[in-house]
Amino acid sequence: MGNSICAMCGKEVQGKGYLDPWDNIVCASHKWIMCNCCFRFIGRYSTFSPVTKQYGYDLMDGRYVCGICQETSVVKREQIRESAAFVMGLLKKAGFDIPHGKTSVKLLSQDEMRKKSPNALGLCSYQYITGHPETTTAKIFILYGVPKVMFESVLAHELLHFWLHYNGVEDPENEEGFCNVGGALVLNYYAAKYGDKFAEYLRSRDNKNPDYYYGVKFLEQKEKLQNMGWKEYVENILKFKKL
Repeated sequence: MGNSICAMCGKEVQGKGYLDPWDNIVCASHKWIMCNCCFRFIGRYSTFSPVTKQYGYDLMDGRYVCGICQETSVVKREQIRESAAFVMGLLKKAGFDIPHGKTSVKLLSQDEMRKKSPNALGLCSYQYITGHPETTTAKIFILYGVPKVMFESVLAHELLHFWLHYNGVEDPENEEGFCNVGGALVLNYYAAKYGDKFAEYLRSRDNKNPDYYYGVKFLEQKEKLQNMGWKEYVENILKFKKL
């Protein structure tokens, strides 16, 4: 076992303890809370941030965010605008042209999101004239307070849902896996450019996801992309209207 100092009390763990995915440990006797974003144990000795001066924060909707994730927590309109511009630019470089003015982004509490889609981090809702996919507009909803890297990964995923509908591509079985390619694009960027450990953690989690639509189908799309490269991959989707 690596670290043996309890994330909550700061004392050496004696006997049984619990580990989180980041190798933080807590005494079995404690009533612990995990960050709903990174899944670290929230504690003075594991998640204190010198930036926010906190080690954990209650989002008041059943979720907790640790001090580390809170440093880049997306809660303001200007943050949404900056992240949207970045993500749309990243997608465009890969070949996914998202027309401006066709999408909007709104932050929701967990309670609000559950009314639309239980357990979702994000959701894309469309409006369009039947038979005219080019008229598609979309409202994108993302959970309030998630850290920037997670927010942008979810946003890229939801924007690719819009891109499919806007371009008349219908392939329900492969859609979620394909949209995860957009999320992976963001995670790969942060992991490669900044060595971002949270991006690496999210990427690893996605690669190991056992879910058929979000995991198995994502790995299939990822393999297609690796074999074709971005240009052929995107061109084939637009040409054959299939994933």
